[in-house]
Amino acid sequence: MRHYAIHIVNILVLIIVLIGVPAATSVRLGSLQIGSRPASELVTLGLLALALAVNLLGWLFLGPKRKTRQLWSRWAACILMVIALELIFFEGILSFDWLKTSLLWLKSRI
Repeated sequence: MRHYAIHIVNILVLIIVLIGVPAATSVRLGSLQIGSRPASELVTLGLLALALAVNLLGWLFLGPKRKTRQLWSRWAACILMVIALELIFFEGILSFDWLKTSLLWLKSRI
């Protein structure tokens, strides 16, 4: 049961951080975006860092069994990977322009 709780909490945190935070911090007035991008980046990275810290503390102190400790460490590694991807995305190294052009091309064909 403890394993399921760890999975559910981490999945909910990722959903809130990756979907909820951008939706909450982006204020749009028609086609004009008013929300602050640095605020969105700060909140996203802050919450991911907090989730990483909780998983590391769980790995260090809350994992009495080997399987539970492995689960905490896997989630910590997963969140660290998400932090790295978010940093790459925020710096503009990772771009989804290829996806946008592909979808526009597909839309023009349909």
